[in-house]
Amino acid sequence: MGFPVAEHAPPPASAVRGAPVLVVHSNTAARAAIGRLLEIAGFEVTACATATQALEHLQACPSAAMVVDYMLDDMSGFALVHACHAANVTPAIVMTAARGEISAAVRAVREGVSDFLPGAPDARIVQAVRAALRKVN
Repeated sequence: MGFPVAEHAPPPASAVRGAPVLVVHSNTAARAAIGRLLEIAGFEVTACATATQALEHLQACPSAAMVVDYMLDDMSGFALVHACHAANVTPAIVMTAARGEISAAVRAVREGVSDFLPGAPDARIVQAVRAALRKVN
């Protein structure tokens, strides 16, 4: 006799493998580094340099998750989050920032961002995207 499985048990890591992830970052090197990390982890990655491009892409091809920088060239990462909600496009969101400001991290959580990662792109991005996808599945 086995134990019952919880109705909302998180899917295994393999269940999020291959999920489409949109990377939105104004810095070309950071955008490429984040994209590489996610591709190596098995995600299907699309990259955009601006929030405007990201919104256009999300409306045409919804993504399961989005990694967005705190400050983009055409609007803030928070403005992009609000625009996604207004357009009824709601991927799981992980926000990055070159510098970690506690007030920005608190705001991110309050506004529904799954995780806020300060500093240079590293393996934490992959863990954060996986966790964000598990929360919405």
